[in-house]
Amino acid sequence: MPGYDMTRESFVPQPKKASKNMQFLKNSNRSAVLCALALKKASNRTELASYLNLTRMAISNIVKELRDHAIILEVSSAENESESEHGPNGRPPKQLTLADWSITVICINIRRYSVSCMLMDINGNTRPPVTRCLPAHADNAFLMDTIIQLIEEVQQAFPQVPIIGIGVSSIGPLDIYQKHLLNPPDFRNIRNVDIGAPLEARFHLPVYLDNDMNCSALAELYFGAGISCRDLVFLGFSAGVGAGVIMNEKILHGFGGFAGEVGHISINPIGPPCPCGQNGCIELYTRGENILANAGVVSFEELNALLEQKNPPRFVLNSIKQYIDATHTLMVAVANSYDPNIMILGDIDIAFINRFLPDLEEYMNSHMLNHGYKHIKVIPSALAEAASLYGAGSIVLQRVFEGELPLPIPAGG
Repeated sequence: MPGYDMTRESFVPQPKKASKNMQFLKNSNRSAVLCALALKKASNRTELASYLNLTRMAISNIVKELRDHAIILEVSSAENESESEHGPNGRPPKQLTLADWSITVICINIRRYSVSCMLMDINGNTRPPVTRCLPAHADNAFLMDTIIQLIEEVQQAFPQVPIIGIGVSSIGPLDIYQKHLLNPPDFRNIRNVDIGAPLEARFHLPVYLDNDMNCSALAELYFGAGISCRDLVFLGFSAGVGAGVIMNEKILHGFGGFAGEVGHISINPIGPPCPCGQNGCIELYTRGENILANAGVVSFEELNALLEQKNPPRFVLNSIKQYIDATHTLMVAVANSYDPNIMILGDIDIAFINRFLPDLEEYMNSHMLNHGYKHIKVIPSALAEAASLYGAGSIVLQRVFEGELPLPIPAGG
């Protein structure tokens, strides 16, 4: 063939490329082992080999390496005495666990009125979070100074903990690829903030940014109510209403990273104006602060107390009906759009949500397109108001599980 060298030498594999491919495979398998152990998909070598479709020798080599670097712990299990759990030598297989704080991340959660920071490890263990309020005069510089101060405070409190990355969950809209916070409505004097570059330059750690609802959904998948699921939707009702969508254990981002902005579905074209430019958006009727305002109370504790009364005030019941009707519409639309295994409701007072769960679940399942053929369970968040903070760490751990983020292992390890 003209212009193509058909000599035998042209087909000889290049050592550097082969070495690179082998290293990639090694890192990928190592990350898969960490993911399986962290998410409780397997607990010993036999289960890992079966779950990951790898040989026992490959698993043993990975386990030895991670054990030598104090990331994996190996313990004899006196409890595993059933014959089905015995290894080939007749003894129960040794159980594998990930060492606490061997892989640690910094979690940042940017809310409308505050910023929080905490440490989280690969097992979902956390240190107590620290929080700072955002005053009315807060601007871009104030926000970044606050985040940096919180990170430094957490690092100084636990200097011995090795940290591999920083995760930031935030109200949106965001440019998650450039790691910029764009222009959230009614967000103090904060607009168009570069979150990633300043933090990476200051702390010499990779930074990942994502919408707080996406982060909450991933946290529920890893450590909360969605552990046994592959497809779920997290609906949050706090300062705004949004959905975090998990499909096949991955966050659904869409082309620009804006998937899940379900709060801006208009259900009343002649309704009240929304900051997004439309009228009658769902979040105007379902966001937490609007529920309280419409009921004439300042807290969910006060609202729950009113609802406990034998005859709650009429205006309170009218406010609740408005919330329920809008939430019915929202949940049916989400069920039809994403077809999840479960739907998790959170980022709002759990005692309030629990009052309406049976009704919300029944209505959604009887009105969605495929009603009668499947049933979507509706459950409250297991992580409650901390879901988005756990989620900030979860988006870093996801990079570990996918082999994108290097482990704290010396080069050549």
